[in-house]
Amino acid sequence: MKKSSIIVILLISALLLGGCLDNQVPILKGSYQNKCDINGKFIQLAVDNRENTFVLYINSRQVNDGTFEKESDNLYKMSGDVQEFQIHLENDNSFNIKISGVSNDFPIKMENTSKVPTYFPASYGYEDEYKELHKVVLYMKRMYMI
Repeated sequence: MKKSSIIVILLISALLLGGCLDNQVPILKGSYQNKCDINGKFIQLAVDNRENTFVLYINSRQVNDGTFEKESDNLYKMSGDVQEFQIHLENDNSFNIKISGVSNDFPIKMENTSKVPTYFPASYGYEDEYKELHKVVLYMKRMYMI
């Protein structure tokens, strides 16, 4: 009886210790979005890690898309049709992004909302209104010369 109690305690300890030591590096994949609107805008990022592609949206309107490559454990280089930028993925699978004109150069925290990328239709309505947002991303490219 005493021997089985010791074995059970050792197994439980090993499982708890193994869970504490699990420092798994997060992978950029799925859907990311800011939790609160920024000046009435929501930023969304859809990432397909099998195809190494992404689409960046502002209020569900596409403003940039392209491919990405992993540069190190938590660092990704995003090469879009409008601009290039880097994402430093935090251990909680979130990252910060700055978009001039949307957040006044303050970082926007993007959180993983799903392991599956969410895409929005190309024709959503009010496209003319959102063409200006596309210019904001172009401005960011010129400003930072990424």
